[in-house]
Amino acid sequence: MGNENVAIESVKAHITETYLNGAFNKRDLDAMRRGFHEDFAIFSAEGNALGKFPIGDWLSKLEQSIVDGYDAADEKNHWAHKFAIVDVTGTAAFVKLELFNEGVHIYTDFISLLKFDDGWRISAKIYNQHNERKNW
Repeated sequence: MGNENVAIESVKAHITETYLNGAFNKRDLDAMRRGFHEDFAIFSAEGNALGKFPIGDWLSKLEQSIVDGYDAADEKNHWAHKFAIVDVTGTAAFVKLELFNEGVHIYTDFISLLKFDDGWRISAKIYNQHNERKNW
């Protein structure tokens, strides 16, 4: 049981550093580059087609938001979170993460990770959007 708890805490720390602080709270794009696999994508249903938003496109969008004046210190850009599920089996992990902005549940993310020779990397994400975020 001890090794399982260590693995779960390691995955949670990775998600916090590279995903929550990378894409959201600190907009730390270097952390994202370290923590996401280069073939990562966000997948979504687009009618009956499978939509794919690659990491490069996402990073470009976030870089542009910084150029446009994104302020990580602004409270409207703070995202609270809850780890609903963290499941680790060997070198594979799954995280169900609930994200809240200004007290409103906006997203439930389903994140897959794989453990490579150099550590955990986020490999894919699907999500459900519950509410539109204000000031997006």
